[in-house]
Amino acid sequence: MDRLSLLVKARETAEYFVDKKFKYSQNVANSWAGAKKKKVSNCASYVCYCLQQLGILKPGQLFYCNRNGTVVYKGTGTKAAISKRYRLIKVNKLPRDYKNKLKPGDICFYRLHTNIFAGINESNKMVWWDAGKASTNTKKAGGAYKKIHRIINGNQKILYVLRWKG
Repeated sequence: MDRLSLLVKARETAEYFVDKKFKYSQNVANSWAGAKKKKVSNCASYVCYCLQQLGILKPGQLFYCNRNGTVVYKGTGTKAAISKRYRLIKVNKLPRDYKNKLKPGDICFYRLHTNIFAGINESNKMVWWDAGKASTNTKKAGGAYKKIHRIINGNQKILYVLRWKG
């Protein structure tokens, strides 16, 4: 397992979401098995489901960034499981201002949002694995996922990055 394994799993999970017509919701399951039954997700649970499939997190372990800009770890042992393989880096910069320091596979936290940095494309644009509302057909809660791998020109600051220690 390395940081690039997360990118592979992010692609597989995104394709599954689109194929199975997953919808955006705040009422998510706390495990990948539960998510497959409910067919709903949001930005943070998408990232956590990828990590659960890779064995980094266990079912019931989730994390997200709240409105106060604090990373919240839900489920027993979640923070320890993440801290074992990732280091939390305080950023507090717009994505474009941190572009040269991001690495593919970085998990980025914003106020009430989480995504995975996929890299820089051939047009020098930042690309993300992002299962927020904007990745759905309606761009609202209840919308079906359409495009999770996408260019984002964000005006929201990245508060923290989780970076693979390896």
